[in-house]
Amino acid sequence: MPSRAFTILTAAFVFAGCAYAAEVAGRMDKPVKEVVFLERVEPKKFDANKYLPEASPAVVSEDGRTFFIKDLPPGRYDIRLRLEDGSLVEGVDLGKKDAPKDAGPLAEADITVLREIVANLKTFFDQTRVFLIDGWRGRDDLGREGYAWILVEQLRWRKTTFDKKAGEPFVIFRMDIWEFERMAGAWRKVKPYKVIYRLNVDVPDFEKYKWYFTAAIPPVDVKTEKVDMGEVKIPALTPETARIGFPEKGLDKPVSGESKTP
Repeated sequence: MPSRAFTILTAAFVFAGCAYAAEVAGRMDKPVKEVVFLERVEPKKFDANKYLPEASPAVVSEDGRTFFIKDLPPGRYDIRLRLEDGSLVEGVDLGKKDAPKDAGPLAEADITVLREIVANLKTFFDQTRVFLIDGWRGRDDLGREGYAWILVEQLRWRKTTFDKKAGEPFVIFRMDIWEFERMAGAWRKVKPYKVIYRLNVDVPDFEKYKWYFTAAIPPVDVKTEKVDMGEVKIPALTPETARIGFPEKGLDKPVSGESKTP
């Protein structure tokens, strides 16, 4: 006969394994073809330098105006939309948090400096480009005068040793969220970063990309069994925060890019 302690432990295990799965619903301000919930789980390792977030597609109505998904585990999700013309629009949670109570937004001078720092970093890549910047200026308990979160794209299109294995030219495409802090009057990159994508993409496929990234589509926190997201609005789209085609093809020199606040 099982002991009382064993019975309690077994019951606790079963209860823990029966965590609820949520039903999430919402509506769009414009028709879409696809709605996908993305969970940015930190990868433990990369398979052939490839990382994709955990993707859970929703059911979209015939008119493209409403969507729902069942059995979604608790967590924090970004939203990716596929528009009627095939374009992808992806919300990215930059992670802005822990701002002092009296903090204000980044100044234009801060954004300019951060853009220059990113553009001038020496890396393995041919191009490093800022897509989105958010952060705060003030002073926190650690003596920091500001903090910034930056969505950064890195591309390598010149040949590498990987090309010999692949047999065809391809582009190394990376997107990360980098963090910067300001102390003693200067901005510096800090160690934490968040992986968004790691992809090796064949050139013909990369040339077809029409992929917009935005902080204007907020993430959704799934904490209860039913979540109503209300209306999701598609923001104005701009090439400054997008990977559209492969205009860099043929260039043999690194190029810098633009930065933009959300």
